[in-house]
Amino acid sequence: MVLTKSIAAFVLLTGIAVQGDTYSFRHKPKEGETQTHKMAIDMELMGQQMKISLRMRTKTTKVEEDGGYTQESTMLGGSMDFGGNSQDMPA
Repeated sequence: MVLTKSIAAFVLLTGIAVQGDTYSFRHKPKEGETQTHKMAIDMELMGQQMKISLRMRTKTTKVEEDGGYTQESTMLGGSMDFGGNSQDMPA
């Protein structure tokens, strides 16, 4: 599980660094609100194709008066294919 999170963090940070564009994201969540996210990443790593598919659920646990908020994220599962070898990522 730690390895899976480390790989996902690396891929996300690498994608952000390579992208170079900036985006504004405005969101005013409500306490108790949940969202389900699906992410697909296609990339090349060490000359090999890598495909990652992730499913996550985010729940807003606290909203502050100033608009700040606390969320918890849960990985629902996913899969990774690297060089033709496929592996499921457990929840």
